[in-house]
Amino acid sequence: MKVNRDEFWKEGARPVPYPAEVANADMDFWDWYSRRLVDDPKYGRDMPARKAFNKLRSAIAGTYVWRGDRVRAERAYNQAHSLYVMSPETLRGLVVNIDLALNRTQGVVERLDQLLALDPNNEGVRSMKKEVGRIVNAMSDLRELGPRIAYSPATATPEMRLRVVEAALEEMVGQTGSPWYEELPTGEEIMVCGTIVRHLMLPGGIDESERIVEYLGYEFGDRVAVSLMSQYVPMPQAKLPELCQRLDPVEYGNL
Repeated sequence: MKVNRDEFWKEGARPVPYPAEVANADMDFWDWYSRRLVDDPKYGRDMPARKAFNKLRSAIAGTYVWRGDRVRAERAYNQAHSLYVMSPETLRGLVVNIDLALNRTQGVVERLDQLLALDPNNEGVRSMKKEVGRIVNAMSDLRELGPRIAYSPATATPEMRLRVVEAALEEMVGQTGSPWYEELPTGEEIMVCGTIVRHLMLPGGIDESERIVEYLGYEFGDRVAVSLMSQYVPMPQAKLPELCQRLDPVEYGNL
C-alpha cells in the first residue's frame, strides 16, 4: 500500500486511487483485524503494540489522502483511532485531511478539544481551533444569506450575490494563503496549496467573462489562481440562441 511518488512524477501523471479490489481488500482486512485486536484483552495492555498498529494504519490512511480517496482515508483513520484512541496524530489527520479538506466544520472543534486534552501544550492546535471557530462563524453568515438568494429571487440583487462570492473567496484565501507551486522532475508545475477560481466561459459571454477576470484581479490579485474553462457543449434543450453554439476559440484565446 506504499506511495511511490517517483514513479508518478517520472511519468508526469497525477496520483490515482488504488484499484477497487485492492482498496476493498485492505478495508475488509483492517475491519476484521482491528476488531480482533481491540477485543483481545492482551492488546489493551500492550501499549507499544497499540501505538505501532495505530501508526501503521494512520500511515496507510495518508496514502489514501495522497491518492485523492478521502472516503476510504476517513475509514482508515477511524480504524487507526480504534486501535489507539489516545493518538494525537490520528485525530490531527482526521481534522486536517478529512474534516477541513471537505469543509466539514461540524464536530471539528470537538476533535480539536480532544487533541488539546491529549497534548495541552500544543500551540498549533490552539491556533487551529481559533481559525476553525472563525470559519464556522463565517459559514454561518453565508448560510443565513444563502437561502434568501436561493428561494427569494426578487431579493437576490447583484450586490447580494457579490457579497456571497466575496465572503466565500476571502474565507478560502484566508485558509489556504496565496498559491504555492512545486516543480516536478518533468519540468511541469503543480499548485500544491492555494485557491483556484474556475470560470466556465459561455458563447456570447465574453463581456461578462472579462468583467469577472478584472474583478478577481482587482480584488484578489495574485492571491488566487484563475482557471478559464472552455468545455461548454451546447444542448438541444437550450432556450437561449447564444447557448446553442460552441464557444468561439478566438474569444477564449483573447481572454
